[in-house]
Amino acid sequence: MSQDVTDPQPEGLHLKLVTVAKSYSKFHPTIQAFKADLSLEKGGEPFLSLNVPDAKADKSTQIVVEEDLKLPNLDRFTEYTKKVISSEEFDVYMSGKPKLKLSGLDAIEVDYNKVITMKGQLILDRMIKSN
Repeated sequence: MSQDVTDPQPEGLHLKLVTVAKSYSKFHPTIQAFKADLSLEKGGEPFLSLNVPDAKADKSTQIVVEEDLKLPNLDRFTEYTKKVISSEEFDVYMSGKPKLKLSGLDAIEVDYNKVITMKGQLILDRMIKSN
């Protein structure tokens, strides 16, 4: 997974996120585009909301999200930023309600809850050790 955050503004930023979704099912529905909330705790207030595009649930599917985003809560985003720069690794909780569509059947809404373990940058630790 790669993540590029550019053009930071007081109210938002530009995000490019490239990830791979994997499915081990013998069925290959389309996951319809949906709004996903990202938080640091399960069910927590989101630090960012993004639009996930349609994706075919194959064995391995690359998903690219690239958009200008508004920050729903600056305090939550500040907490996320602190985690990034002070952690070796941390969890982000992604949740949403996409619809799954399998050819010939009606689309059904599902609860999507995923824990994403991300690599931190440990910038604070490096700065403290160098002083």
